[in-house]
Amino acid sequence: MKSDLPTLSAPATPLFDTLLVYGVGLLGGSVALAAKSRHVARHIVGMGRHAERLSAAQRAGVIDSYCIDPAQIPPQTDLFVAAAPVDRIAGVIREVIPALNPNCLVTDVGSTKVELAAHLADLTGEQGTIPFVGSHPIAGGDKAGFEHASGDLFIGRTCVICPDHVVESAVLKTEQFWQALGMQTVRMSAQEHDEALATTSHLPHVAAAALAGILPDEWQIVTGAGFRDTSRVAMGPSELWVSILESNWEPVVQSLERLQNQLGAFIQALKTNDSQKLLELLQAGEIRRKQLDIDES
Repeated sequence: MKSDLPTLSAPATPLFDTLLVYGVGLLGGSVALAAKSRHVARHIVGMGRHAERLSAAQRAGVIDSYCIDPAQIPPQTDLFVAAAPVDRIAGVIREVIPALNPNCLVTDVGSTKVELAAHLADLTGEQGTIPFVGSHPIAGGDKAGFEHASGDLFIGRTCVICPDHVVESAVLKTEQFWQALGMQTVRMSAQEHDEALATTSHLPHVAAAALAGILPDEWQIVTGAGFRDTSRVAMGPSELWVSILESNWEPVVQSLERLQNQLGAFIQALKTNDSQKLLELLQAGEIRRKQLDIDES
């Protein structure tokens, strides 16, 4: 696993001539805004299924132009970012690549990688026809749409790069792109990524949804910051999360089972009035959580 510090200054000259972003929502819109504000691309094109949304994004200054039909993609496009939901990324890439020039770099923002790599195996890799490098910028929010996008969303955050069976030059160019948006990059295999994110991202969402789901209506008035902070991520778009969880179900189930075992240990300590065990469990969580803040400082 390789990690690089973020590049916080904008490049002297744009890294890319034309950036094509499919899916101008929260993440795709933030990619466009960040690339524009940091002069990473000369021209930014939005693409998707709904012309009225793309037109609104153009009027808002998120993108410079837009297209619906792959035939309208500018021939000079040299970076394509697929920012569709994870269950649509492979289809989007297959739809778009025939219209791209052979040297166009292709990447994505998806939360899972193993299933995507399998779906694109015949098009990517060392024997493939396109330079595809899987990316996962670990950034986002609980509100959808380009209206909530921000050019500062990626600053100081981590982007996972999956270099499986990809030429080094394409991997380096992809890392340069995300670093130019202010991110630090770390390399992981697709398998390692999905196993890690099952615990660090997918499990917390399920846990937050479960916690919010057991709250009776009559107790809402006595919820404090602790409950609201712990369950906040449950407000993310449910349809999007169904596709994420299903595409990574085995590692997610394994993570849920580990959490289940940990909760079982708490239950047992309480049932047996084992104060020492309860203290140990709480302290273990306290220490690990504080370590996260130390690592970020």
